[in-house]
Amino acid sequence: MAVPTEGPRRLVLPATLVEVTAHRLRDAMWEALRLPASQGLVEHLPRRGSRVGEWSPTDILQRLELRNCLIPAVTSTRCATPSASRRAV
Repeated sequence: MAVPTEGPRRLVLPATLVEVTAHRLRDAMWEALRLPASQGLVEHLPRRGSRVGEWSPTDILQRLELRNCLIPAVTSTRCATPSASRRAV
C-alpha cells in the first residue's frame, strides 16, 4: 500500500522483497568479510567492494608448513561414530 508524503502526488512505496533481500545479503557479506579483513586476508576498496589481499611467497610457505603440521594431527584422531562403537562391542 502506498503512503502519501509531503506533496499531493508523491507516494512512497514499500520496499520490495528483492530490495529487502539484497540489503540483508549485502549486510551479511560485509559482516562475513570483516574478520578476514582485520587479518589482512581481504582488502576493502572504497566504492568498489572487496578483493583477496596479495600474499608474498613467504606467506604462502608459512601457510603450507602450518597445513603440513595440522593434517597429520587431524587425520590421526578417530571420530567416534555409532557404527564404530557397535563393532567394538
